[in-house]
Amino acid sequence: MDGTTRYLMLISWNILLGRMSNAAGESPTQRDIDQLRGLADRIDGDAFLPLRSEELAPTFPRCVLDFNRLIDEAINFGRSRGWISTRVLQASSNRAGTGRYIRLFGIEAWFAVRFHLWARSRDTPLWMRLRGVGKNRDIRHRLDAIQRELESPDDRASVPIDLPTRVEYDTVLDSVVTQLEHIGQTINPDYKVSKQ
Repeated sequence: MDGTTRYLMLISWNILLGRMSNAAGESPTQRDIDQLRGLADRIDGDAFLPLRSEELAPTFPRCVLDFNRLIDEAINFGRSRGWISTRVLQASSNRAGTGRYIRLFGIEAWFAVRFHLWARSRDTPLWMRLRGVGKNRDIRHRLDAIQRELESPDDRASVPIDLPTRVEYDTVLDSVVTQLEHIGQTINPDYKVSKQ
């Protein structure tokens, strides 16, 4: 070493690309910067970030338990009205999420907390994953329409169930039930409701 002081500076990709973007203005390099920003965002989204103590607190598991209760109570309401059936279907959990298989207006579905979609697609934990709709062109067409209406991400047959915030539990439950019924009626309007 020659005895001179040396400094090492660190800067995040987000800050660096933001400053480059501001400097580039409307120049042709702006498009390249935008592509780099998209790549950095994607890599950051997949990265395992160091855990913070508040992430280990019981808040998250309590929320998941509350969401499971919400799923169960919405299903029970739909069953009492005859537009949801759970006959020979059961609860299921896997790496993708935790929920329950149901028949919504005669269409088999998985109503669940979907972790991947929640983390990457939309600010809602609850999703309806419809099964076997590709076989029926009319139902597929109606599913596509409701996915556009709800601005659902392109995840085959998944439909988000948005949750209202800063309201009491009963209001959230009513909203979930209303959305489920709307989705079912839209996708299979010819279904004959019969109370179980």
